[in-house]
Amino acid sequence: ARVVVEHREKYEASGLLSDALEAIKWGTDYFIKAHTGPTEFYAQVADGHLDHAFWGRPEEMNYYREAFRVTAEQPGTDVVGETSAAMSAASIAFRQTDPVYANLLLVHAVELFDFAYDYRGFYDDVIPAGDFYGSTQWYDELAWAAAWLGRATGDQRYIEEAEAIHEEFGIDQGWGQSWDTRA
Repeated sequence: ARVVVEHREKYEASGLLSDALEAIKWGTDYFIKAHTGPTEFYAQVADGHLDHAFWGRPEEMNYYREAFRVTAEQPGTDVVGETSAAMSAASIAFRQTDPVYANLLLVHAVELFDFAYDYRGFYDDVIPAGDFYGSTQWYDELAWAAAWLGRATGDQRYIEEAEAIHEEFGIDQGWGQSWDTRA
């Protein structure tokens, strides 16, 4: 979604905007389904060790694939914050063409941000993702979510929250943005 937000006019000029929005919607529809309550988000499907050991077509995976979630009791600030940011960015991407869907995305983005803010912890402490996609910090995704919410809503308090999180935790972007460093 971020690329469409940053370069919308190029997608329009190439005639690919509807394709890009369709691809974004595929992911955000999944996130909506995974966000089953104010403090519940399904963050992973299946055991990565089993999945990575299988060298066949997905249609041939005939074993049980458990779904793993984060909750208020077992939080995952990093994955929930990142999802909030993605949904905020997607809401901007859809604002001009589908404002109803854009608003739905914002409802989820705000709720996910509140969940991430109020219940802090690493998702890979709760679900078995650490061997593959572990997180070294959760506060960068929280600041990232606040920044995107500020941009999507125009509400300055989210920008101030992003700055406060950045200041509180001394977030250093280091060499650049990566999958594990979002501030």
